[in-house]
Amino acid sequence: MLVALLCEGQEALSPDLASLVKIKGKVAQNLKQLPNFTCTETIERWVKRTTDHKPEMLDTVHLEVAYVDGEELFGPPKAGRIDQPEIQKLVSGSISKGSFATIVSKTILGASTMFHDEGSSKIEGRPAELFSFRVPILGSGYRVTTSSGRAIAGYRGKFWVDPETFDLMRFEMAADDIPPILELASASEAIDYRRVNIGNSPFPLPHVSELRMKAAQGSEIRNVTTYQDCRQFVAGSTLSFATDSTAPSVEAPAAPSNLPDDFTVRIRWETSIDPASSRAGDPVSAKLLEDIKMKEAVAVPKGAKLSGHIDRLDTQGGGLAIKLVFTSFDFKAGHIELGQRLSEIKPIGDAKLSPGAQFTFRSQR
Repeated sequence: MLVALLCEGQEALSPDLASLVKIKGKVAQNLKQLPNFTCTETIERWVKRTTDHKPEMLDTVHLEVAYVDGEELFGPPKAGRIDQPEIQKLVSGSISKGSFATIVSKTILGASTMFHDEGSSKIEGRPAELFSFRVPILGSGYRVTTSSGRAIAGYRGKFWVDPETFDLMRFEMAADDIPPILELASASEAIDYRRVNIGNSPFPLPHVSELRMKAAQGSEIRNVTTYQDCRQFVAGSTLSFATDSTAPSVEAPAAPSNLPDDFTVRIRWETSIDPASSRAGDPVSAKLLEDIKMKEAVAVPKGAKLSGHIDRLDTQGGGLAIKLVFTSFDFKAGHIELGQRLSEIKPIGDAKLSPGAQFTFRSQR
């Protein structure tokens, strides 16, 4: 029985519709009661090229993800600020947004979703109720971005719920009606849930998610994300984060008017980067060794902190390639974001990215 779940006001519901109404009500209740919270997410990214015999691990990403007032926000780990709605501005390459909370809630509570009760099932030996669903492209908010373009796709999938509590146990989805502009053969995601205490109450939250995408020409990517250390979220001060970059060149977002159009200054590096333990998303910083002046006035004083994060850290082939994004200056009198400026760092002498090493930092509109 394929139906859109728009029948809650009927006096008598068939058993399958009654179950769907209960599930929809439980999801809505959980979202209403769920306090703002954050978790640490670790993403292992794998790639299988058309010439490869098996997948190769590309890198590992560390981020903080928060669920705040019904939206997902992201930030670098240990930075103390989680306020970036666009994950692509923190980490380049294949990445997923929505699996933490929003895609599931919008699917189950969405007016365009059509459901089918698949009956009793089991998952990992536990009893479950299984439902399938489909969201047509005209009612979908599932946005897919590839190197070829960006477009909305329809999707279909399944989800399993606990027959007693109606908590989500697993959610699977796969894109269909994929627009040709994406040059994508398939895209799918699976999310496993477990109960986690947030505040004083337990809630079903994502534990592990897996994203798979296959390009039309045959290459494949696989991201495995684990969520840990979930706790109630307390908002801090705001920051904006940068767009994609290449090392040593760094590109960032919103050129502020209180910086010169083009400036070059000396900086002293402050962050240890260990190829074995550092990850994309980790914060980095440097100290300004001279004033930045604008029309003879000091715009940013000597000693200010230059903040950023690792965008990519690639150790494939025995080498080390690092991509960095710089985002802001902090000093006693204030805070200045770099915005959408083209920036680069260059070593002074044979300096390496180790604490105490000196570089020149150039930034321009």
